[in-house]
Amino acid sequence: DLRILVLDAAPDVYLTQDGQTGVVLAAGDNIFASRAENRLNLIRPLHSQYAHKLKSKGFVRES
Repeated sequence: DLRILVLDAAPDVYLTQDGQTGVVLAAGDNIFASRAENRLNLIRPLHSQYAHKLKSKGFVRES
């Protein structure tokens, strides 16, 4: 199990689940996560350009 406690309020602290719209977190908020009963197997297409897709859509910015 994992617990995250937000200690200080900040305008850019969000919780985002599976790429959905983020929820602003405030000081004192607790987030709990635990292992699912069943495993999830992920697959990736051989010639996937996923990182490139994210960059082209503005989700990843280069420093």
